[in-house]
Amino acid sequence: MLLFVAMLALAACAPRGVLHLVRGADEGDVRQIFVASNRVLKHDNGVQFSGRRGTRLYFSRLDVSVPPVHRDGRIERPAPEAAPDPARHFVLSGAYAFPTLADFLAGVAKAPGGAEEVFVYVHGYNTNNAEATYRLAQMAHDFDAEVPVVSFSWPSGGDPRGYVYDRDSVIHSRDALEELLVALTRHRKVYLVAHSMGSQLVMETRGRSRSPGTPPFCTRSAA
Repeated sequence: MLLFVAMLALAACAPRGVLHLVRGADEGDVRQIFVASNRVLKHDNGVQFSGRRGTRLYFSRLDVSVPPVHRDGRIERPAPEAAPDPARHFVLSGAYAFPTLADFLAGVAKAPGGAEEVFVYVHGYNTNNAEATYRLAQMAHDFDAEVPVVSFSWPSGGDPRGYVYDRDSVIHSRDALEELLVALTRHRKVYLVAHSMGSQLVMETRGRSRSPGTPPFCTRSAA
């Protein structure tokens, strides 16, 4: 038990993912990450979110530069308080907010392959928005994704001690995920992948269609 408590304390103090914006960074492979989030905004720029629960969906596109030195499965990030280097670290090269769901869907449709298919990622427990964004960019790069990728960023507290908070956030987020999936599946196939507690969110959402005739949420899913 003492070891477990000590590990929790260390995890709570460890540096977390941060979205570093370096406009024009083009040293690496730039991946467009479409984000739909029901987190509370940190700032008015429409792209940075807290771990608090919101009451609506926000939509954005984050362009993530994967560094040339990237190794599969890893997320290269700067040391705490060190300046990010696009040649060595994951950074944002651009960030754009969509005012409405319709604008977001239009952006997805304009991306290569977006009119036919899309890949949706639902992150897990103890994950902040930056970590979810970079993880999806890493997967899109490593697997050379040829369709648009969308991150559903639900309000995890990003704290290893916050299991109960995250579990309640899953319940809070079912309507928001349903809204996103219904919109995306109207005109295209959706491949849905969830990690950890995100799997619970996906299964609960898929099992509670609110009205007859609701389109299927996805053609394939994996946890």
